[in-house]
Amino acid sequence: MKYRYHIGALLLFFGFVVVVFTAVERILLFQHTDAPEILSIQTMNEPSPEKQATSGIRFTGEHEPYILTFNNPQFMHTLFPTWYRLSEQGGIEPIISSQKMDIMQKNTDRQLFPSVIDEDDEQRMVSFLTDPNKQKEAIEALVSLAKTQNHTGIDITFSRVPPEHGEDFTAFIKKLDDKLTEQKKQLSITLPPAIGKGNDSAYTQAFDWVTIGTLADSVQILGYNADGTSPNERYLSQDDYLDLLYYAKTRIPLEKIGIVLPLENTRWNNNDVTVISHTETLTQINQQPGDPIRDTSSGILLRDIQYPQGIELLAIVDSAYIKQRIQLAKNEGIHFFSYNGVGNENPFLWQDIVE
Repeated sequence: MKYRYHIGALLLFFGFVVVVFTAVERILLFQHTDAPEILSIQTMNEPSPEKQATSGIRFTGEHEPYILTFNNPQFMHTLFPTWYRLSEQGGIEPIISSQKMDIMQKNTDRQLFPSVIDEDDEQRMVSFLTDPNKQKEAIEALVSLAKTQNHTGIDITFSRVPPEHGEDFTAFIKKLDDKLTEQKKQLSITLPPAIGKGNDSAYTQAFDWVTIGTLADSVQILGYNADGTSPNERYLSQDDYLDLLYYAKTRIPLEKIGIVLPLENTRWNNNDVTVISHTETLTQINQQPGDPIRDTSSGILLRDIQYPQGIELLAIVDSAYIKQRIQLAKNEGIHFFSYNGVGNENPFLWQDIVE
């Protein structure tokens, strides 16, 4: 009788261990790897055929990984790594080491569109757009990179084009598109939102959306205002977001449109914004219990946090916000989405993106 008791107890213990291990394994499946050079995106469910071909990721700044891994081989069809910027001397220069680029290129079979940015530098932008020699040098370098590195194409993300130089920008992308097409490479253009308040608004007037939609193979449109001076300006109200979708689809062929959505949380001190990781967000909320409040205009979660320097506002991207933005775009016939802020996000968001 005593042995039966011990055997029963052992069976219960092992059953408990199995349950705990399964739960831990389920949680770990969503976590990024410990090594900062590797970013692993994990999802429990298989993506639908639609999601396999209509999803992309954008990388910026210090969150550029060496290697990007996926447990679902067909998930995230297209990558937009920010690898280059306009140089002060003319032409382009790399932002990260060639070693990182090489390692990532060898470890992905996705479509790859390296992005070129202007570093939010209007003076550098004007110098570039008014100097044919600088443009020629940049075009030759980009076409050579696309050809020799076997990129799918090149993405241009210029956010500081003054309205008076809009025609110069259009002329530049026309020349770049001609050269890329000769090499059977594609051109992607990323645009700031044309609707909504914030520092971006003055620059959106420079872009001829109709001509860009004709020239480019794809047009990625920020579904948020990276230069907004408040959470409402950054994440756009629902009305402004809908206006943006309508503005885009009446100027650009639907099959070319992609919407860029933010995954990272932000911290606001008056008009100053800082991107913060999901881990830091959880730490701050756990130390100062209280439920975030959903903003009725933008749909983002907001939470006041007491810091040594005073009260700051956390803006939190959650499943409800992401799902709403995706669905609103789909209602307008737009089905390609890419995601910015990878490395800082709540890993559970990927499950909502897949479903």
